[in-house]
Amino acid sequence: MSIDHLAGKSYGPFAVAITPQRVRAYVSVTGDDPIRWTDVAPPSIASIALFAAAPEFLFGSDVGDYNRILLHSDQKFEWHRPVQVGSELAVTGTVDRIRERNGMAFVSFSAGVVDHHGEPVISSASTFIMSPEAPPASEAEQPEPDVHRRGDNDVVRPAHIPGSGMDIAPISKSASRSDLVRYAAASADFNPIHWDHATARAGGLPRVICHGLMMAAWMFQAAARYTDQDLPLAQATLRFKKPVLAGDSATIEGTVSAMDAAQAQLDLTLASAGEVCITGQIRMNR
Repeated sequence: MSIDHLAGKSYGPFAVAITPQRVRAYVSVTGDDPIRWTDVAPPSIASIALFAAAPEFLFGSDVGDYNRILLHSDQKFEWHRPVQVGSELAVTGTVDRIRERNGMAFVSFSAGVVDHHGEPVISSASTFIMSPEAPPASEAEQPEPDVHRRGDNDVVRPAHIPGSGMDIAPISKSASRSDLVRYAAASADFNPIHWDHATARAGGLPRVICHGLMMAAWMFQAAARYTDQDLPLAQATLRFKKPVLAGDSATIEGTVSAMDAAQAQLDLTLASAGEVCITGQIRMNR
């Protein structure tokens, strides 16, 4: 079986209500600043929009067993206007391209988010790697930590941006197994590898892992603290390299690689257990 025939297929539009309750829940579980995000939603709310559409493809009957291996390898977001709390958005997802190689499908999936006027709010481009084959031999099984065990989880507050070429102040983040269930409820990303040990093991993982877009939210916080704009970020490009295990600590570090009067670019890494898990380039509005 091949899934090449799904290239060009669209899903949606799906309505996404950005309610105050939903924003509060999302801000709380991602460890964002609850004082800041009351009238507008944080830029990481883009993950909620993406997962209004992506599961219709990733877990739909059309793909058959191709989600036995499912990796989110690359992600790009562009923000066009602030997401107002209380607004309703419409999300349409499209399978732009599928390339199959050695039994693996490399899927380019885009999502467009518009407001009730039809104006663009967020654009998303994802790369998913999928396969119907059983995962390769996994790492050694590890026991799950206590459901509430979590490392340091800094709440990021406004800060003055360093100069071009300078390092940012690092931040520490972590999510317990309980946090991952709360994140699934807030984001609608219910992939069981984030809360069920048996499914994580069947996917070749040592135990339950953090959501990739939850970790992306941590990286967005590291950048957004340096601006008071309602539209803090313009663009982000991320590459997911390794997972972060539930309960483990992660550190976001980076450098201001370019800056002018209007924008700055931050080159960031998220690392855990001595290994880089995500690299990212984030362009922020000053």
